[in-house]
Amino acid sequence: MMLLALYSHRTHNFAQIPAEPTRAMPQASTKERRLNIRCDEQTRALLDRAAGHARVTLSEFVLSRAVQAAEQVVRERESISLPEADFTAFLTALDAPAEPSPALLRAARRHAADVESA
Repeated sequence: MMLLALYSHRTHNFAQIPAEPTRAMPQASTKERRLNIRCDEQTRALLDRAAGHARVTLSEFVLSRAVQAAEQVVRERESISLPEADFTAFLTALDAPAEPSPALLRAARRHAADVESA
């Protein structure tokens, strides 16, 4: 299987998500943002126990697991896996695109006008 990562160009995508999940949070990084989470007593006790078993602070435990889960969700939503033959066909189609249809040309002109007026 070939993996093809598709990253959109929306303004909120500031950085490319790494292909492999983060194994540990970097210790030297400066953390400037705060994230507050509310939970019930049982959940807090469970998280405290798990952090203790992992020999990290509760914040490090929760943040590292949340980052791992976030990276996985983003990878699943922004990448596709193709069999090698389909991947080759996809690349061939990119190298020889079809002529744009009249509807596509109209949409491109409308988009260009919207961008210029913004």
